[in-house]
Amino acid sequence: MLTKDPPSIFPLHLAPIDRLFLQEDNDRHPMTSVIQLDFRGVLRPREFDDAVAEAQKRHPLLRALVQSAKGGKPCWVAATNSTVPVEVGGMNNALVLTDGESIDLTKEIGLRLWVQTTDTHSRVSVQVHHACTDGTGIYRFLGDVLAIYASSTDPNLIPMPLADLDPKLLRRRRSKMADRAIHGTAWEFIRNGMTYASRLLATPINGLHAPVGGMLPSPTPFPGICTFVFDQDEQQRLRQAASNHGALLNDLLLAELLRAVDQWNSQHGDHSGRKRIRLLMPSDLRDENDFEMPAANMTAYTFVTRRRQECRDFGQLMSSIRDETARIKFGRTGKSFVDALMLLDYFPKAWSLFRGISSCMATATLSNTGDPTKRFLSKLPRQDGQLVCGNLTLEEITGVPPIRDGNNVTIAVFTYRRRCTVCLRCNPYLFSREDSHQFLEKYIASLRRHL
Repeated sequence: MLTKDPPSIFPLHLAPIDRLFLQEDNDRHPMTSVIQLDFRGVLRPREFDDAVAEAQKRHPLLRALVQSAKGGKPCWVAATNSTVPVEVGGMNNALVLTDGESIDLTKEIGLRLWVQTTDTHSRVSVQVHHACTDGTGIYRFLGDVLAIYASSTDPNLIPMPLADLDPKLLRRRRSKMADRAIHGTAWEFIRNGMTYASRLLATPINGLHAPVGGMLPSPTPFPGICTFVFDQDEQQRLRQAASNHGALLNDLLLAELLRAVDQWNSQHGDHSGRKRIRLLMPSDLRDENDFEMPAANMTAYTFVTRRRQECRDFGQLMSSIRDETARIKFGRTGKSFVDALMLLDYFPKAWSLFRGISSCMATATLSNTGDPTKRFLSKLPRQDGQLVCGNLTLEEITGVPPIRDGNNVTIAVFTYRRRCTVCLRCNPYLFSREDSHQFLEKYIASLRRHL
């Protein structure tokens, strides 16, 4: 299954959201996401390498660097060498980070891969820089990789044509995400953007309290993901518990995370009532016109913020979150965040100010990913609800969004095979793996009380 080399779109100006992720990036808290795919079957390295290279042709930002180009501004440019070196080792081997966890996009493309195997199973670990793509984009890329790999390892599989992608759509992201026409006059746009940004950045936020109260002797090994799985019956009961409040599962996940943070901080001596707990939720801005867009960012930040005392009456908390997430979904809250980014884009010197005052925009990140395989653009057969990828069967998908500076915990929730998997990673410099497990257990206990 060979793909044509797409027409070059480089150099390409950064969209404001790309620039934000670069601004938030630092060596201790790199803006990178981690995804792990667990398979039954032994992966064939050569065929996998070829599949990655073929899929990269369809997704230009996953074979690009950020360097000065048009008008001396930072732009996406084609990397001279876009080959992804896939590290192969045993399942018990640590993932090797030759240059540390951080990815310098001026020197290295924003994609790293590891393969670990036993005699019967394989795991693919993926690290991707958030400036290159959001979750939807990376799953589209991985779906292409698995489809190409399947066609080369299953002689009985009738190759399905890969869905068409249009790299030219990457050029439209900046104007589309700005969405200025909604605001009418330029003054209204500036006023609304400044109001939103000031409210966001001026609110003091309570972080997740570190148990030790200081730096660990050595950071928790990468990727440091802790997981818990709710089976099919438990997932349905959680959904019903949310429905009993006229809400969705995502609302229940948010409410109980707020409560878990409040209880954890109280347990570890943080009784401050002045600061608030704020959860960051990624929001996808794609619409039907973006179906052919290659991997990229079409993301906005949305937030749910509560005083600590507001987390203690569960019924009222659920009602308020239900109403707020409905406004986020059907209103323009996510777009207001993009408008604030556009202000920074129009006034470049403001980026340094933004970086100086945004060290803790949120207490935690919660991404309710759903079933990532539904974002694959290529259809693959299933057996007992599991995706069959040539000689591999996909048994589980886990991962986490980036841990931002001042944000000590990040969580992703996946639904696959009708099971609900909660994945968590805490700040590796402040939380040991045991600490991370303890916070996950507290969060899970909060959810299990609804079963």
